[in-house]
Amino acid sequence: QVSLRQHQLAEALVHFEQAVLLRPHSADAIEGLTRVYQTGSVTRPMLAKMEKVATAAPPSATLMEVVGRLYATRGWYDDAKRCLEAALRMDPQRTTAAAALAKTFAATGELGAAADSASRTGGKSAALLAGVRAQEHNDVSSAIASYERALREGEHSGVAANNLAWLYAEQGTNLDRALELVQAASSM
Repeated sequence: QVSLRQHQLAEALVHFEQAVLLRPHSADAIEGLTRVYQTGSVTRPMLAKMEKVATAAPPSATLMEVVGRLYATRGWYDDAKRCLEAALRMDPQRTTAAAALAKTFAATGELGAAADSASRTGGKSAALLAGVRAQEHNDVSSAIASYERALREGEHSGVAANNLAWLYAEQGTNLDRALELVQAASSM
């Protein structure tokens, strides 16, 4: 983190790669490695090559997740979904990939799929699922209440925060809270 803040990218890359090797399921390590790659010029052909490397023997769920996250940061959501789903097939216990997939689904408006993916993160999903169902039925007040409850209960995939922020923004109410939720969702 220090190397990244000081823009010592090569050093940060090495440290985050070591962290991922030592703890392949570490959310901090995955997020840090993704941020290092984001500082450079990320192109679709570059990501396609990384994706190919991730599927080669031995396959790497960690690298596939990083590629999926990078696709998502560029708004290439179909590619992101493909990679994140592949990471979960390689390692079904990758809660970090499930959370990233949930955010990707939420970004494309696929709320049900987002909630399903978020339920794989080990967080509290009952209130989240209730919020998604209410939102799908245009019951805004129930959706808001359910998403707020999900956040209080520790839902940490980012889906509840993202969806709640969207609802507040659509309603033109609690805009400060909406901004806070967007920032929280992006850091989850």
